[in-house]
Amino acid sequence: FNENGREGMNLDGTLTYFKKFKEKGRDFSTFINYSSRNEYDNTEYKSIVSNSTTDQIRKSNYRFNFLNFQADYIHPFGEKNKLESGLKSEARFINGVYSFRYFDSPSNQWLPAPGKDNDANYRDVISAAYAEFTGEYKDFTYKAGLRGEFTVVDFDILRQTQKYNDNYVDLFPSLNLSQKLGIENQVQLSYSRRIKRPNLFFLNPFVDYIDEYTSRSGNPYLKPEYINSFELGYTRSLKFATLTLSGFYRNSNNPVNFVSFVDTNGVSNSKPENVGKSNTYGLEFIVQGGLAKWWTVNGSVSYFNTNIYDNSNLFNFDKTYNAWSARFSTNAAIPDLFDVQFTYFYNGEQLSAQGNIEPMQSMNIALQKSFFDKRFIVGFRVNDLFNQQKFSAYNSGNNFTQIIQQKSNSRSAFFTLTYNFGDNGMTKSQRTSQRKQRETENEIQQSN
Repeated sequence: FNENGREGMNLDGTLTYFKKFKEKGRDFSTFINYSSRNEYDNTEYKSIVSNSTTDQIRKSNYRFNFLNFQADYIHPFGEKNKLESGLKSEARFINGVYSFRYFDSPSNQWLPAPGKDNDANYRDVISAAYAEFTGEYKDFTYKAGLRGEFTVVDFDILRQTQKYNDNYVDLFPSLNLSQKLGIENQVQLSYSRRIKRPNLFFLNPFVDYIDEYTSRSGNPYLKPEYINSFELGYTRSLKFATLTLSGFYRNSNNPVNFVSFVDTNGVSNSKPENVGKSNTYGLEFIVQGGLAKWWTVNGSVSYFNTNIYDNSNLFNFDKTYNAWSARFSTNAAIPDLFDVQFTYFYNGEQLSAQGNIEPMQSMNIALQKSFFDKRFIVGFRVNDLFNQQKFSAYNSGNNFTQIIQQKSNSRSAFFTLTYNFGDNGMTKSQRTSQRKQRETENEIQQSN
C-alpha cells in the first residue's frame, strides 16, 4: 500500500513574433517558450510479505527547466504551390533527488535505507531544420518534406559518480500524395519516418526497490525507436460527415519494452530494453462530421495484425497477434446553455516479449460556459469518469511468473476560470506553446 502527497509550482512564459508580408500566403513566425516547475513528492510505502510489515518513506525533489525555440517561414509560388521551412530547438534540464527512510521497530525511529538514495541530473538538446514543399496540379496534390535532427543527451547520477552521454543525427523524410475523384471522393498515399526517444525515467540506471522482492531500473544505453509508416486511404465526403477507410503498414526497429529477470535471491528486476522489431498491418475507419451545426462527432476504429520478433542472444521470440483499438469524441455547443465534450478510448489486448498486456480504457467528460462575449470561461471536467484506466500485464520466464497491476489516481476533477484579454484568436505559436505545456506535465509524471 502507498500514500502519495505531491505538490509543486509551475511557471510558463512565451514570447511570440509574427510577420505578414504584402504577398499573399507569405508568412514568418517565431517564438521562444520557457517552462519551469518544482515538484515535491512524499510517498509512504507499506509492504506486507510473509506476515511481516515493512514501512518506507520516499521523498523526491525535482526541478524541471524546459526551453523551446521555433521559427517558421512560408513562401508561396503562385496560388497552388508553397515552400515551408523552419528551425526548431528544444532543451530540457531535469534535476532530481531521492531519499529513502525505513521504520525501525526496535528503536521506534525512521532510519536511512542504505543504498537507496539517488540523485540525477539530466540534460538534452534536440535541434532540427525542416523543409516541405506542397504543390497542386488540377485534382492532384502532393507534399514532400525532409527534417534533419541533431540530438545530444548528457546525464549523471549519484553525485556525478556515474556519467552517460550520447549524440546522434537523424533524417526523417515524408511524402503525401492525394488524388480527387470527382467532388465527393479522394484517394491518399503517404509515407513517414518517425522517432520515439526514451526519457529520463527509462534511462536512469539506478535500482529502485519497491519492496524486498520487487525492483526496477532504467537503462542508460537505450537507443531511440524508429518507425516507418505507409498508408493508403480512401475518403468519401458526404453532407453530414467525412468517411475514411485506410490500410496501413508500420515497421518498428528497436522498440523499448520493460523486461523482467529474477536473480538467485528471488528478487525481480524490471528494466527497459531495445527488444527486437515489429511489423504491423491493419485497417482504420474514421468518421468526422456533425449531427447539427452545434454538434460534432469524431471517431475511429482500428483492427491490426502485429508480428514481434527477436533472435538476439538476450531474447528469442516470435509472436503474432490480432488486436483492435477505438477512439471517440463529441462536442456539443448546446444553445443558450453550455458546451459539453465527451471522449473515450479503448486499447485491446496486446502481446509483449515476455507475456501480454491486458486491455485498457478510459472516459472523460467536460463542461464549459462562456460569458461576456466569450472572454470569461468557466470550465469543469472529469478525467477517467468511471475509474477504469489501469495497467495489467502477465510475464513469464525460465524461472518466474509475474503479474503486474498498476492503478494510478487517474480519476480526477478540474474546475477552471479563464479570462481572455485582447484577440481571442489563437496563433500557431500559442497552440504550440499549449502543446509544450501538456508535454511538460507528461514528462514530469513519467520522470517520477
